Amino acid sequence: MPPMRSTDFDALRPIANADFEFRNAARFWTATVRFDIGAEVHTVALKDGEVVDGGLDHAFSYDVRIVATPETWHEMLAPVPRPFYHDLSAARLHGLQIEAAPEVFGPYYPALRRLVELAREHPSTGSGRTGNTT
Repeated sequence: MPPMRSTDFDALRPIANADFEFRNAARFWTATVRFDIGAEVHTVALKDGEVVDGGLDHAFSYDVRIVATPETWHEMLAPVPRPFYHDLSAARLHGLQIEAAPEVFGPYYPALRRLVELAREHPSTGSGRTGNTT
């Protein structure tokens, strides 16, 4: 198996904030999104659609929580993901979990999907560290 990719969510901040598609999808959104990738916990904080903070964190307060194994995350960030790893909803078939109230998650799903796409498109943010993270 190739080395695991560990996303640098802080490095994604300027990329997401400069991306029209992300900013349009996230407009007006103020929230904390927590990503549990194996034992690593990352958060992305948004204020009015702008990513204001991101990185390793153990935030217990969040609006959206996405839980995935390192293997699932690695597959999702592949340059051309295998079937059903291309999207957060599809990856649920591989054990990815999304915890959020529908009225919080639903309107901003396109922003979350774009954030994952940006991590995939910018490998330096998706593979800043290599090695087995399990």
